[in-house]
Amino acid sequence: MIFTTITLPDGTTITDTFTSPAFNDLGSLVSTLIPYLFIIAGLILFFIIISAGFSMMTNPGNPDATKKAQSQLTLGLVGFIIIFASYWLAQLIGNIFGLTLLGS
Repeated sequence: MIFTTITLPDGTTITDTFTSPAFNDLGSLVSTLIPYLFIIAGLILFFIIISAGFSMMTNPGNPDATKKAQSQLTLGLVGFIIIFASYWLAQLIGNIFGLTLLGS
């Protein structure tokens, strides 16, 4: 649990257990979480690739299972590309318009 103590100008102190100085705004929270989200997305992609490969190997003569595994692999890769494209698009918009997006 994170404790933050704030001292007001009149000398009163307030202890808050729900906020942290590192997360003053939504941008800093998102930019702190994004590396972890990319790791999680990478692990999910890894397991999707393993699952699709296993499905292709265990059902070599079944065209329906092979097609399902190929679509699973394709959808996993497309989702992962969308995650990275959205991050880089936000960075590009921030650089073009001089905004601070995602805490960068």
